[in-house]
Amino acid sequence: MAHDQLIAKVDVFGRHSFAAGTPEQAPFSIVVPGDAGPSSAYPHAQVDWRLEAVLDRRLRGDFDVSVPLVVV
Repeated sequence: MAHDQLIAKVDVFGRHSFAAGTPEQAPFSIVVPGDAGPSSAYPHAQVDWRLEAVLDRRLRGDFDVSVPLVVV
């Protein structure tokens, strides 16, 4: 059974127009709560931390990607 919990949400670009074929970069930071448990795996349980990025497009489907983070 998976439990997803939103820890933080950051609007990186705000309203922004993107040009096709042009790479975009934006600095951002996240803070992992001090009481957050570390990433860990056991035979019957696992704690994963993920960073999810979503490009919310008007009148079109969203683009999203998720990458794992290791919290020690």
